[in-house]
Amino acid sequence: IQMLVESGANLVTTDSRMGLNVLQVCARGGSADAVRYLLTTNVGAKMLHSLTRDQRTVLHLAASDDSGQCIEIFAPDVDVNAKDEDDVAALHIACVEERPRAARCHVAAYCCANRQLGDYPHAG
Repeated sequence: IQMLVESGANLVTTDSRMGLNVLQVCARGGSADAVRYLLTTNVGAKMLHSLTRDQRTVLHLAASDDSGQCIEIFAPDVDVNAKDEDDVAALHIACVEERPRAARCHVAAYCCANRQLGDYPHAG
């Protein structure tokens, strides 16, 4: 990926089937090192908040990988409460796909985000 970035390749291009860009593909595959690298580049930072065709965030995609590493990377900067076009949040995906580590990471991120917003009843 570093070689592609340095050569000026168009990494913002999405695939024709799901509309995934390279950051989203790395998130879905649990490639934490690639995600970290991409986020240090202007291109990666621009892709962070892009949505797939079905309105999924990088957190939705990272929910399919059970390492939880990408979730921890994205959670401070991406809306953990975001829902896709089917009204499904990333935590739901982690639970349905039986990804316990991913689910724990989502719960921690959700509680932290909502505590900061003042929406978490046990904040204090």
